[in-house]
Amino acid sequence: MTKAYILLVFSVLCIGVYFAVMNVFQKRTKPSLAVSLMFAAGYAFCGLVLLACVMKFQLKFTWFALGLGALISLCYMTNLIMGIKILSVGGISLFTIFMMLGGMIVPFVFGILFLNEPVTPLKLIAVLLMIFSLVLATYTAGENGAVNKKKLILYCITVFFSNGGTSVIATVHQHKNNIGRAVSEIQFSWMEYLFTFTFSVIILIVLAVRKRDDFREALCEIKSRGNFVFPAIYVVFVAVSNICLLKAVAVLPASVQFPMITGGTIIVSTLIGRLFFKEKVSLTAWAGVVLTVGATIMFAF
Repeated sequence: MTKAYILLVFSVLCIGVYFAVMNVFQKRTKPSLAVSLMFAAGYAFCGLVLLACVMKFQLKFTWFALGLGALISLCYMTNLIMGIKILSVGGISLFTIFMMLGGMIVPFVFGILFLNEPVTPLKLIAVLLMIFSLVLATYTAGENGAVNKKKLILYCITVFFSNGGTSVIATVHQHKNNIGRAVSEIQFSWMEYLFTFTFSVIILIVLAVRKRDDFREALCEIKSRGNFVFPAIYVVFVAVSNICLLKAVAVLPASVQFPMITGGTIIVSTLIGRLFFKEKVSLTAWAGVVLTVGATIMFAF
């Protein structure tokens, strides 16, 4: 049991690190669609190779899983592109709180509406508290130098629903009614990387043809100062985090998993933003973090 707790804590730390890696990449490059897509393509390619090696190149698929893999990759790419925009003006803690809570609230509502999942008064209160914490985060948005607060809030809302969409699609894939059509978690992740890489490359080819100057500038940004290594570093920490998480959640109850993963990630990312990126964290923002952690604990019961 102690080992499982250690693995879960290490997983949360890795999540904080790969958010930080994305933040460093953003600060070393000029934000643009082409740069974001090059990051996505590089990350997905590294993930394809890594998972293929783990699976010993024994790849399997179903049309059902393939279709969901395409959808989840679109959600991921939206999340990544909007996330980089948020990091350029809003900070890592703002990005994290909208992303993590979107990954909890959206599938919760989806489960109630379409999967007939039970609802408890405690979970409803927890969701209301999470929504209030998002309002607090919105109120403090722009404290780190955002020029256009309305655009920043729009980016945050997009991240909320796109990350929630990935959770919904994963839930549908893993649902008991789809066992015969689903594939293993690692195979499904490989499909997500496949489509992310494919979609990114297709859009980059279009940009290279239609906006050559923008594409060349983005390519120079990626090549300069070794920025091309960041997608590889990012995918390593993602993989280590997922492996530790899978091993931990097989032992620990949900009442422990949810608070440590969601609450822990928000706290760690907020601290990383404050300590390493000198982001301002007001008392209102800290109140939102505390409220989120408390709501997450309630949600787990």
